[in-house]
Amino acid sequence: MSIPTRVSMNKINDLIRGFLLSGADEGVVSVSDAADRAGMTSDLASRQTRFLCDSGILIKEGMKFRLTEDGVNYARFVDWNQDESAKKILSDILSRYELATKIVHFIRVTGPVSRDDLIRRVGVLSNVPSTPMHATGAGAFIDMLLFSGMIEEKDKNLYIVGQQQQTGDRPLAVTQVTKSRDTSLLELEEPRGQRFSINITLNVDSQITSTRLRELIRIVKEELQEPNIKVEESNEE
Repeated sequence: MSIPTRVSMNKINDLIRGFLLSGADEGVVSVSDAADRAGMTSDLASRQTRFLCDSGILIKEGMKFRLTEDGVNYARFVDWNQDESAKKILSDILSRYELATKIVHFIRVTGPVSRDDLIRRVGVLSNVPSTPMHATGAGAFIDMLLFSGMIEEKDKNLYIVGQQQQTGDRPLAVTQVTKSRDTSLLELEEPRGQRFSINITLNVDSQITSTRLRELIRIVKEELQEPNIKVEESNEE
């Protein structure tokens, strides 16, 4: 699973449109041709092709690329400034992309999240370093999810569409995270060979089902991938 690199969503759209204008709807074209049409360097354009292929917008043939059928339709609607039609096509594309479905599932289980927290989550799932360069790409991916209508934003929090109106299904909240060094849960980086402990307190109420509780525990475990971390569960009534 990959994400854009060093670019905004607008630049990704420019590149997709660049492939269309270069003839990638009818045959294969080079990255340099598409980059010229998009007004970006070939090096920067080349960094986006893995994501565009993984997400189902491009197909690589040898050293060149062609647009998929959905990629052609999305590129045309972007070129024609038909946002509503472009949104529908992008939603179809991303709904089949594993990273997008994992992010949607994450928000559905945990409830509303801030943009910064979701950027870190995208980074964890796509296995990229926590750097400004990759944060920009993660932000572009989130903007694509927002544009597609798979998620929405309100009051600086990101939701599944309609999640704000749900009742009787409150999100689980991590209310206490302590660690031997002052750092966040999603940025656990310790020198190799050292051991540390983490205490996590979950504040839940009677409306939380056991299934949702197990889902959150699973998500927390996924974050704790360091080999020296031992996760122990305890159930208290």
